Amino acid sequence: MSRRAGRARQPVAAEKPGAGAARWRRPGVAVTVRQASVYVAASLIYAAIRFLFAGLPIDAVPINAHLALSVQPEIVVPVFMGLTAGPLAGLLVGLSGRFLGDLLAGLGVDGFGLMLSAVLGLAAGLGYGRLTGYRTLVQVLIAFAFGLLACAAASLVSVLLLQTIIWRQFSLVDGFYRALSQFLSSGIMVVLLISTPLWVWGRTRRQEAGGSKQ
Repeated sequence: MSRRAGRARQPVAAEKPGAGAARWRRPGVAVTVRQASVYVAASLIYAAIRFLFAGLPIDAVPINAHLALSVQPEIVVPVFMGLTAGPLAGLLVGLSGRFLGDLLAGLGVDGFGLMLSAVLGLAAGLGYGRLTGYRTLVQVLIAFAFGLLACAAASLVSVLLLQTIIWRQFSLVDGFYRALSQFLSSGIMVVLLISTPLWVWGRTRRQEAGGSKQ
């Protein structure tokens, strides 16, 4: 009885501080060769579309005295990369693709355009992991929701915050209308064009998953 009681009274070793936290792993930002090749390809596609549409004679279509819609199909590329590959991919593709596309089109380096593209990819990356395919209505709504969220965030940051409030290129009212025009232009492009690449991505994802099970 005394031996059992002695054993029962032995103190339990206290857990070392930070031992539980060691189980949590910080998300890595390492990029594999395959991922890097995808980023480069997406950046080149972005730059090519930017180059083709930058020379159009119709740059913007006025709606009224304050709002105008511009043709920007290239912004779908960083949104797609953010949704399917994560915020880092969207950010890198948005920056490199816009930079290269502006240089090819002879437009020079546009800091506000770079910020717009970067925030588009970064904010769209918030939907990464939530979008597992593109077949059901829920998946379509998730893609549209995060795509439009990215358009809103990019318009507010690049036009209203940087150009209007910080750089003071426009008045507050004019900057608000320009940000709204940018949101409408990019949002329409996302709604019209994002479905096709996401459907192809979802189908490829299902085929790879089916092949791995065999």
